Amino acid sequence: MPDFPVDADVLARPDTVQLLRDAMARDSQIKVGSPIVVHASRPDVIQYAGGAMHFICEAINPWLHRPLAERGAEPQDIGAAPTCALLLDRQTAIDVGLFDERYFIGKEDGDFTHRIKMAGYKIWELPAALVLHDSRPRGTWLFYYQIRNRWHFMLKNYQTSTLLLLLPPLLVHEPLQMLVLVAKGYARVYLKAVWGLIGMLPALPADRALAKRIRVRPDRDLLISGRMVIREDLAKNLLVRHGRALYEGALNGYWTLLKKTVLAR
Repeated sequence: MPDFPVDADVLARPDTVQLLRDAMARDSQIKVGSPIVVHASRPDVIQYAGGAMHFICEAINPWLHRPLAERGAEPQDIGAAPTCALLLDRQTAIDVGLFDERYFIGKEDGDFTHRIKMAGYKIWELPAALVLHDSRPRGTWLFYYQIRNRWHFMLKNYQTSTLLLLLPPLLVHEPLQMLVLVAKGYARVYLKAVWGLIGMLPALPADRALAKRIRVRPDRDLLISGRMVIREDLAKNLLVRHGRALYEGALNGYWTLLKKTVLAR
């Protein structure tokens, strides 16, 4: 039985739920029906579509702020979806562990939809199905959850071999992230996130046991590389502004190398 949880600031078009339900009825592998999320103030402009998870555990949202018309009408099996409005198969959601209530906000959507994909199911994005989101800039109070939850996401969901292979880029990414946050005045938040992660570690064996139980697809099939979503306030940092293209290019090269060698089938 499908459920359609919707955030308070989201308005679904009248035919959205039925379109998603029909698609799920036609294909038993579709366990999440995902509409395209457009800005309520500009319904011809996309906020979320074509989502995926970067191997460094950052969101990829290739259609952000692009015209809806450019997306085209073809449905797509996507890698991650925002949970402001999704049609969910209830039993499958239960089987993969539901939403992690410890996350509160920040990676809670990526974590849940990643486990759906990990279990071998489809997240079906249907361009004809639309929801309007009254989006607002996110406050800095979210930093704590975004930082802590990202680390926990990787420790909980990534295969051990993936974590080991990602040590080189992580040893670069984490200090860079810390430098950017400290430069913006968020050193205390960063340290608080470290402490928050430590508090979640005792439950990690059970978390990883769930991931192992439901896993059908390996990380190489779930994670990608590409242009990451960065908050606009952090994107203004000098280091981010001038080094982003070079840095993302290096990450792309590293992931391509891994997939052609140690992660090759």
